[in-house]
Amino acid sequence: MYQKRLFNNSMVISIPDDYEDADYFNKTENNEASFTNVETEETMTITVFTASNHWNPYRFHFEELADFNNAVPFRINSIGKIVNDELIPNLPSTAQAFYASGEQWLIDEAEGLKTHQIKRDRSDTFMVVFRVYEVHLDIVITSTVAVEDDAPHIEWNSKIKQTTPTTKSERTLLNLLKSIESFEVLDWQKIL
Repeated sequence: MYQKRLFNNSMVISIPDDYEDADYFNKTENNEASFTNVETEETMTITVFTASNHWNPYRFHFEELADFNNAVPFRINSIGKIVNDELIPNLPSTAQAFYASGEQWLIDEAEGLKTHQIKRDRSDTFMVVFRVYEVHLDIVITSTVAVEDDAPHIEWNSKIKQTTPTTKSERTLLNLLKSIESFEVLDWQKIL
């Protein structure tokens, strides 16, 4: 893992050593930082949003991501609230942390152009939403990995840190957990 400062040095997070800055591949939005491992098809994206008024932020952001990706269908397998000191020691005590895990089926446009058929690829998705009330922000960290359609479904499990991952999805979830443990906002004013 290596430390990466984001958004005008306002926050820092550990990124897996084999992830590259996705800005090298395509331009990301100003409120987004994205990293990818092109060999394993894993990605991690950190996005800062004005807090939504939705009562269920993890469902809201998961559905927004699926909509943005034109994922049809998508499924949320597990959702819940993370106790702050369980994984995330570096947030204000009033902040809340939520998780969601699920699957999205994305259209493989390149394959569709070759075969003239719509092909959908499964992507396992793990998401953490930090809702920070003092500054009205949702900080969303999302990790995805392309998997085979018949791969086992992996649900959110913070105890995976105590095991050795045996699947691509387990590795992706483990990398996300390690990253969020290191996540820290250094200057709230620079984010705004």
